[in-house]
Amino acid sequence: PAAAGPFSSDHKQPSAAACCAACEEQRARARVEGRSGCNVWVWCGSAQCGKQRHECWLKRADGLWAVVPAADGNGVKSKVDILVGTSDRWTAGSETAAPPDHPSGAGLALPVGAEAHFALVFANPSLGRVRVRLRTAGAPRASGRLRAMLDAGAAACGGGRCALSRVAAEPEGWGDESRPDGLADGERWPAGAARIEGTFGTAFGAEAPGVAAVEPGPVQVGRGAVAWAGGGAATGDGPEFFIALAAMPHLGVGHTVWGHVVDEDLRRIGAFAKSHAGTGGALTFTLERLSAPLL
Repeated sequence: PAAAGPFSSDHKQPSAAACCAACEEQRARARVEGRSGCNVWVWCGSAQCGKQRHECWLKRADGLWAVVPAADGNGVKSKVDILVGTSDRWTAGSETAAPPDHPSGAGLALPVGAEAHFALVFANPSLGRVRVRLRTAGAPRASGRLRAMLDAGAAACGGGRCALSRVAAEPEGWGDESRPDGLADGERWPAGAARIEGTFGTAFGAEAPGVAAVEPGPVQVGRGAVAWAGGGAATGDGPEFFIALAAMPHLGVGHTVWGHVVDEDLRRIGAFAKSHAGTGGALTFTLERLSAPLL
């Protein structure tokens, strides 16, 4: 993206709102002069940014929310990935809001029940039905494989093949900036915490060898995301998955996020995790297709 005005380390603003206002002011001046102005701003308010704290970068990105066909013809990808990053300390904004289904993930919000495509149905009433909306445009490969499971009906998860393997609640201090970055206990992102892990087991059909498991629209693992575990690799392809009970910006886009849990269901399973830490294998589930159309 091109610079659109003050953008050096000397340009500082006291808040994200002030940086946003600076972008708007620069854009208004540019229009009077017949030029294109700022439509994206980036600001850091964290003390952990050090000398960069309060820096306000004003940028211009034409076609910000445009999408183009993926190189392999499988879905679409974002033309500009300016708002996708791995740091939770920088705040970004734009002149126009991202479409909800934009493959960058910038417009993502947790779904409501009517938007869910399928549900994990647990016999345990504390878990109940966990409804999920698929990312059909951003993760078409995973969506297609899950649709195949749904087409198989009740037989797909028969015999306890689909089950949770581990439950870990969001710990106190998750992501707290007063803690050092790291994955150890007492650091910002304790490994394995704030997630519910499970597997589709043998119900999940294997793909042909040599087929790269790469999706065209990788996004961060946010609160409520459902992603392939995949050993941390973006090429993970199941059947192991996890549900993020809290935002995980430290993972960047290293895991394939193929769905999001309905907000009210996420709150319920988060409460379950706090009282059932470590519970796993006995919590089997089946799959239920819901009314939202699978595109």
